[in-house]
Amino acid sequence: MKLTDLPYLTRKTSRGKVYWYFRRAGSYVALPDPTAPDFLARYEAARRGGSAPREHGRTWRALIADYRRSPEFAALAPRTRADYDKVMEWVLDTMPGLEPARMDQPTVIRARDANAHRRRFADYIVQVLKLLFAHAIRIGWMQHNPARGVKPLPRGKHEVDLHGPWPRWAQDAYRAAAPYGSPERTGFELAVGVSQRIGDTLAMRWDQLGPDGFEIVQSKTATALLIPPTRELADYIAGLDRRGTTIVSADDGGPLGYSGFAKRFRAARAAAADVLREARRESDALLMERLTVHGWRYTVAVEMAEAGASDDEIAAVTGHKTSAMLRKYAGAARQKVRARAG
Repeated sequence: MKLTDLPYLTRKTSRGKVYWYFRRAGSYVALPDPTAPDFLARYEAARRGGSAPREHGRTWRALIADYRRSPEFAALAPRTRADYDKVMEWVLDTMPGLEPARMDQPTVIRARDANAHRRRFADYIVQVLKLLFAHAIRIGWMQHNPARGVKPLPRGKHEVDLHGPWPRWAQDAYRAAAPYGSPERTGFELAVGVSQRIGDTLAMRWDQLGPDGFEIVQSKTATALLIPPTRELADYIAGLDRRGTTIVSADDGGPLGYSGFAKRFRAARAAAADVLREARRESDALLMERLTVHGWRYTVAVEMAEAGASDDEIAAVTGHKTSAMLRKYAGAARQKVRARAG
């Protein structure tokens, strides 16, 4: 029997190592290598019951396998599961036989700091470890969470938040590099104009646009929103050809996934950086090459804060249920307004 004949069998590679899973309905069940004697037995067990025999011992491998079977993991958005999986594969690669209960807070901090060259991944390590420890507490393996209270990596005094809002000059440079009507330009205008996560932005359909704005249900929080488009977005979409179901569409008119969009985005961002470099704006070009699509979501939030909007008014657009992220970006914008006024 060929491996390709086995439905729901998934192969993933991380840090040069190959991992096998039974994947169905967004949940994962870890499997041994297909050459292992018990591979088919564990595969069949996963098919019948959606789970495989549990790992022995209270190791990271056993905890992660149990968490991947949990309702909490199954309820996550597909993109979030994929992001968490990258961290969990890193954990399995670096400490598969260790016991989570033996970890303390200094160990968590060392794991974060060892990946400081990849800031976003380092911060994700803390976030995912906190979730895994919480799961260990739920199933009775631990009584404390060593990752609780560990903060993201400190940012340098003059260091720019690459995942934060795009400055106006960067928006202008990107617009000049991304042709009108292209997926990379439409995705940008839509993400900035409605202040949503890129996954929700790419999934937005034309039939969600009504007379009062876009009717959106966020995939991560299930928050229902009605968002009037900004004037810039309204002017932009008014001239678009509605050839597909989704507003951001591929060349054939079909939906465009994240990987396809990311490839186009990187090309447009590089082109914008080249133009800045030709204009002898080297520092801006270097920053342009590192800005991310995540920052589009907060661009309107900052502009609204600068215009005097309240947290409640901004949250009505972004869908945030807590004020922490709003304070991070909108608070800084308000401080600048007060400084200029003073």
